[in-house]
Amino acid sequence: MADPAFYQQSGAGVSEIKAELEKLERELDLLFARWEELETVEGGAG
Repeated sequence: MADPAFYQQSGAGVSEIKAELEKLERELDLLFARWEELETVEGGAG
């Protein structure tokens, strides 16, 4: 998406890729939150 040529694609293609990126970013946030939760549990068990 950093390449200006990316935005020369069809509008639908760009929108689809941006939507997928947003979905993956939300998923990543959830996974990092879960990781932090597990780190806390692990730290408390020792």
